[in-house]
Amino acid sequence: MRDAAHLSPYTIGEMAHIRGENPGSNRHDENQTAEQRNDYENLILLCPNHHTLIDKRENEGLYMLSLCDSCRFFAFARLARKCLPLSPTDFG
Repeated sequence: MRDAAHLSPYTIGEMAHIRGENPGSNRHDENQTAEQRNDYENLILLCPNHHTLIDKRENEGLYMLSLCDSCRFFAFARLARKCLPLSPTDFG
């Protein structure tokens, strides 16, 4: 957040379901329980524009389950690289 402080005083994001929340929604898995569907492992943080884009019916073939899972994995990997200390002196 400190790096972006000069760009904006706040961050806007929306939690999106990787496997769609409701029957008929993109990537919905009828075998998922409600608990699994709303679990952290099935959520991804997106900007409002991309959240809308992946949930549009006409884009269902573009934003398949495997792509959404991969995006989530790479976002976490990128975040981990930024958050992990670079050297023992970074511990303070």
